[in-house]
Amino acid sequence: MRKGILLLSLLLVASISQAQFNITNFTIPYLYKGENYSTNVQVFNAVLSYGNYSIVMISSKYTFLLNMSGNASFVEDPGQISVILGDYYKIVAYPKKSELDNLNSSFNFFLSSRGPNELECRVITGLAKPDGSPYLTCTVDNTCESCRSVPVCHDYMAHTLTSPDPMSSPLAQATMGMSYNFGIIYSNTSKFENNLANVNSDVSSSLTAVRDSLTSIQSAVNDLGVLPVSKIYERYSITHSQDALEFCKDFYSSYNLSALNNAVQMANSLSSRVPTQSMIADQIASIANNTWERKLNRTVREQREAFDAEYSAWLAIKNNITAKANELRLHIRDNQTSGKLSELDSMLVSIRQLGDARNYSKAELLAQNFSQTANAMDSYISGLLASYDAMVTANSSSSDALFEAELYVEPDNIVAESRLEDMNTQKASIEFTIYNESPMLISQVNNLTDQLNDIRLSANSIRDEEAVASSQQVNNLLAVVAKPVVSLSLSIIKSFVPLSYADKEKDAPTIIGVLLVILDIIVFIAVLAVFFYLVRSRKIELHRLAKLLWAFIFAFFLLLLVLGSLTIYNVVDMQSHPTTFGPFISEFRGSNRIGLVADLTNLNGTVRESITNCSSKIASKLESLSKSVIYYKFDNDTCITQNNTLSRSSCLDVIDVNPALILQNGVENKATFNVFYTKKAVFEGDEKFFWECPVTKVLG
Repeated sequence: MRKGILLLSLLLVASISQAQFNITNFTIPYLYKGENYSTNVQVFNAVLSYGNYSIVMISSKYTFLLNMSGNASFVEDPGQISVILGDYYKIVAYPKKSELDNLNSSFNFFLSSRGPNELECRVITGLAKPDGSPYLTCTVDNTCESCRSVPVCHDYMAHTLTSPDPMSSPLAQATMGMSYNFGIIYSNTSKFENNLANVNSDVSSSLTAVRDSLTSIQSAVNDLGVLPVSKIYERYSITHSQDALEFCKDFYSSYNLSALNNAVQMANSLSSRVPTQSMIADQIASIANNTWERKLNRTVREQREAFDAEYSAWLAIKNNITAKANELRLHIRDNQTSGKLSELDSMLVSIRQLGDARNYSKAELLAQNFSQTANAMDSYISGLLASYDAMVTANSSSSDALFEAELYVEPDNIVAESRLEDMNTQKASIEFTIYNESPMLISQVNNLTDQLNDIRLSANSIRDEEAVASSQQVNNLLAVVAKPVVSLSLSIIKSFVPLSYADKEKDAPTIIGVLLVILDIIVFIAVLAVFFYLVRSRKIELHRLAKLLWAFIFAFFLLLLVLGSLTIYNVVDMQSHPTTFGPFISEFRGSNRIGLVADLTNLNGTVRESITNCSSKIASKLESLSKSVIYYKFDNDTCITQNNTLSRSSCLDVIDVNPALILQNGVENKATFNVFYTKKAVFEGDEKFFWECPVTKVLG
């Protein structure tokens, strides 16, 4: 049972929370600027037999009546609003029967407390008959007829006269006050009873009349307790005091004033709780008017927000085109752009004015024209910029092509060198025009692009020709034979005498030559030894003609040995000199491990930074080619590699185990390649060369 009650409670709380969430989300879009839901909004829920409703007050004004039976919606019909408010107030404001019974009971407690002393005093003064009904009155106009009609009262009134005027009697004055106040009590008691009986048919006005009647009775009762009326029943210890009339017994002290005051308080509470018809009418009008105004305000605001968002987008389009136009002006001379920009500005001003005047339909039509003009202009400017970008790309591509071609050309290839020099001169002239004669006409831009593309194609042609020649050089039979000879020779020498990197570069050719001579002598002596053994064992007979023939054979054999060694030495010597990019790239492609050297000796500032930056780019390129990179950094006599600090000479001794790329600062941009004793490519250049780092473009 308790679990069921708890579950119902949780469901009720969840339902209330969801309803509040719906009201909040529904109401917030209708708040004015500066209003806050938590501080400015009050909500009163009306759960009626035919639906659930919420009365929303914003800034203490009745603003919305919401139908919450489903999705929140406005109740806008004044008649429907009136019915719903009336039914709502019947539940939350109209008095219950028990409250009316308590009010009536409290007032009757007061009436029953008036008692016989009051009746006796009223009868003696002629204000009432013995049955309690009103008899006569005491006023100035009738010279207190009530008192004069009763002999006892008449005698006392005459006894207390202080002048010929009968109304000068204190008794007459007191009786006149009682007559007035009792008259108020009589009339308002009837008014109270009649209106209390009619509460259910006309709640507001009836409760107001009940309240007013009780307030009047309370005021009259309070008057009965003050001078001069109170003099009638005041008692003093001195019986014959001139101030003490001793005419009526004390009746005021017997009044149940608490009951009367309680009745007045209940009447005030009920009356203030129940809205009057005029108040309800004002609420109906307030809800109807505020609903219309806030719906209109939201519509206007959302239309303005939508327009502002669209206008911001249009302005962004114009600003983007302006930025492109400003970039275009730096490079290309064009007479149409300025006029088109002014046209777009004028359109935007007109669109803004139409939007501010809330003429959104016309603004939208003009915006369509703006968009068409903007798109056409954007395409036009983009086309011109694309042409300029194509020229810049062609300039970069031609630079790369010339750089790569120069790497393949032999130093003694005068024809190719001359052609490349002419192309470099032409390209330098074009670059001067690009950087010093901007902005240019579009025709000039296109012409320069064509020239740069021609330079690129010509440079690529030279590169391809030289690459074929380099390939033939690398695959030459003698070169193929010479390599193992050199490798074997160096291995033999290393087993006896360690060779440093510097030794191999300086002394290797001489050492190879000496080894070839020694090898020739050993081979020739070995052949002679075999020959003499065969002669001695008589397997070869030497007659005179045979001796001449064998002498000729051995001389020819010796000549072949000498010529072969000389040929190998010449090939080795030729290969040991700096070569071109072709042989080196062949070694490079055949190795999975590449050395990368950044020589930072005596460098600082941006030059040092440019070489470091280029080495990082090359390392990334090598990794993309699936090459394992061994990174070296030279700084004077120090070599840093793989977080180890070694001497420079120690690093040099192991660098040429794999093909190595060496970057070092130089006045002239050039590259040197070795592939025989040491396998290295040395790239020298200035700060600009290493910032651009064209090496990365020729390694793929």
